[in-house]
Amino acid sequence: MNHEPSPHTQNHDMSGEFKNSTPILNEWFGITEFGDSAEKIEQKIQEQLIHNEPLPQETFHDLLSELASLGFHHTTLVCIEHHDHHWQNIGFHQLLFEGASAMICKQFPRALSCLQKAHHLMPTEPAPVINLIKIYLDTSELDQARIWLNAGLKAHPNHVTLWSLYVDLLSELNQNHADLGALKNKAHELSSWQGHVITQKLKIQYHLEQAGINPDSSPEEPEDQRKIQQITTQATQDLAQILDSFYHTEQHNQDFLTEYTAVLGAAGEYEKIPPILWHCRGSSKIPLFWKLEIHGIQAAIALNQFDKAHQLITELLDQRNPNIPPDTLQALEEQRQQITQIHLESS
Repeated sequence: MNHEPSPHTQNHDMSGEFKNSTPILNEWFGITEFGDSAEKIEQKIQEQLIHNEPLPQETFHDLLSELASLGFHHTTLVCIEHHDHHWQNIGFHQLLFEGASAMICKQFPRALSCLQKAHHLMPTEPAPVINLIKIYLDTSELDQARIWLNAGLKAHPNHVTLWSLYVDLLSELNQNHADLGALKNKAHELSSWQGHVITQKLKIQYHLEQAGINPDSSPEEPEDQRKIQQITTQATQDLAQILDSFYHTEQHNQDFLTEYTAVLGAAGEYEKIPPILWHCRGSSKIPLFWKLEIHGIQAAIALNQFDKAHQLITELLDQRNPNIPPDTLQALEEQRQQITQIHLESS
């Protein structure tokens, strides 16, 4: 049977959104809507992949993107297997793609092979290392997980996902409780501000549990609320001091500054934020991250510098930054209107 675009698409009452996002499934497989369960749709695709002639190379790669966007990872692997002539001399991104799909489908030997090859091609890229660690944790190969985590954190000492996986490893080794001492030591060893951030967050959780408070709850008892306030305030102040030391040792990249200014705000040290942003604007060749701009606006409001806050809000909104979520844009506009109203009432 030839693999040609399916004639059935002409007679289907199709969903416009599905049609626009999956043109290959529409045209070549006759699948135009989710009338069946995802499992049945995958089965239909796999049957056609197995029995029909291979797809052209460009169509094959477009189909892989569609399958991945739908979460059809097993079908992705079947597609690759039946188009191995398109999958020769593959590079880093293809190996990472196949390895990630195999990992999700728990085809671990295949995933490990692809991810290790991808790491060999691009040793500085963290994605293959992260997925390898996830597999070793999932299969309880903790020694291997530790080896890859140590290597990954050494290469990327402030990578938040690697630190989260390190916490998972410590939890596995310590009966579901991360060893805070080991975590703190690792952060010191690597001079990692991200490691210290995660350590302090877990420290809050630990002290709340010791006080008999569920960290995920919102207790109504005044005494519990007082304990939460006391524990979080102390940990936040401690973290502010730690990050302050990083800032004064020339740690000025914007990821760090976003975390640092957020912690300063939580600690009530608003007066430190404007000079930090002023220095960053003067030294950076790229615009400030929008979250950093938000922290500057919050600091100006907390310091009763309403004219400055109005100016900063207007400048940020005028950027029309597509990365700012709509609800944040709405909140900024409401803040600007409130400041304008305050000026009208006071004049």
